[in-house]
Amino acid sequence: MIINEYRVINNCTEKEYQVAQLYATAMASKNSTGGGEGVEVLKNEPYEKPGEKGQYTYKIYRLESRVPSFIRALAPAGSLELHEEAWNAYPYCKTGK
Repeated sequence: MIINEYRVINNCTEKEYQVAQLYATAMASKNSTGGGEGVEVLKNEPYEKPGEKGQYTYKIYRLESRVPSFIRALAPAGSLELHEEAWNAYPYCKTGK
């Protein structure tokens, strides 16, 4: 087995990269939201645990307009909503529902 390693030079510090990653995620959520659809952020607050410090978010993804109409007709009310809890302690992230 041959293992190849590639290294990419980053033009910013780790802290700058972390801020850019959070900004890109927020902008992607914002751009896919509108008219009652998309991502609704209910909580976005810092958290601390022993040896861990990060950001906690609770979001609801509303997907009705993103699925075919026959699925919308068959799906029970509220089944096209996904609830997500995330604990982002860069570079680690734990996500659950």
